[in-house]
Amino acid sequence: MGNSLQDQLLGLGVANKKQVNAAKKNKRIATKKKHKQGVDETLEYKALLERKRLDKIEQDRLLNQQKNEEAEKKAILAQINQLIDMNQVDIKGEEPYQFVNSGKIQKMYVSEMAQIQLANGQLVLVEFHDEVKAVGAKVADKIKQRDESKILVHNENTVPEDDDPYADFQIPDDLMW
Repeated sequence: MGNSLQDQLLGLGVANKKQVNAAKKNKRIATKKKHKQGVDETLEYKALLERKRLDKIEQDRLLNQQKNEEAEKKAILAQINQLIDMNQVDIKGEEPYQFVNSGKIQKMYVSEMAQIQLANGQLVLVEFHDEVKAVGAKVADKIKQRDESKILVHNENTVPEDDDPYADFQIPDDLMW
């Protein structure tokens, strides 16, 4: 019973030596092929894991970039709020001053001196926590560098030119409504 099937077939004369060797060769090739395919599957699995790892790294990088941008926006907003809070000018008075804010005309009462300074561009109206505050032109330039949408009214300084033939005739920049 210790004889293999190949030995038994050779003994009976059903198969010859050449057929036995061809069968062994085919079996060996099939075993190698099976083993090689198993290696390919592990390589494919490793490649899949590597792709997943790289996708995760890219996703984390994008998430970190988004968090950094949000933190930067918060920092800029904090800087703007600090600039406005530290440099705001009290302009309350009895003269009406009208300006456009978000497509709507708004009216506020300012002093006569503040009205002149607003018209000349020395004072600028800015948005601060859903309120309107006035700051100096230099501070407004710093705010404008950080976020232009916070500036509500910034009139350009109107200095007459030397060769202007109408220099003696002052034209008001702000109309009283």
